[in-house]
Amino acid sequence: MLPRSKEEILEGISDWVERLNEDCGDSIIIVEGVKDKEALMKIGVTLRIVHLNTGMSLLSLLEALKMFKRPFQNIGPFDRVIILTDWDRTGGRLAFKLKGSCRSLDLDCDLDRRQELSRLTRKWVSDVESLDSLYIDTFIPPG
Repeated sequence: MLPRSKEEILEGISDWVERLNEDCGDSIIIVEGVKDKEALMKIGVTLRIVHLNTGMSLLSLLEALKMFKRPFQNIGPFDRVIILTDWDRTGGRLAFKLKGSCRSLDLDCDLDRRQELSRLTRKWVSDVESLDSLYIDTFIPPG
């Protein structure tokens, strides 16, 4: 059953973050931009997060991650790439391209977390960078 109220959405996001942090500790999350990374950190995600806006192609970025090359020489080993692109059409296409690049490099990738978050929040937000605004709008009174 999909959540109906903002409070149910917030509870669902909190549960999602808790499960992500507990179950995926050796994973790396890939997001589109710096604001996406910041939003995930603000809502409590503790996993390593990498954004795509590095000037590198998708394949080059994933190769650098896999081989711990610059700028990822200090990233450390990981067992899976969690793709968390936005859930609009562009984000969907990007997720599909990332999945293909991961496969070509024999990297395990996870799109399930993206799909789950998309289903949970679709009524309220359509991108990763807006996740923290749900919390801000709820707990900080206007004015």
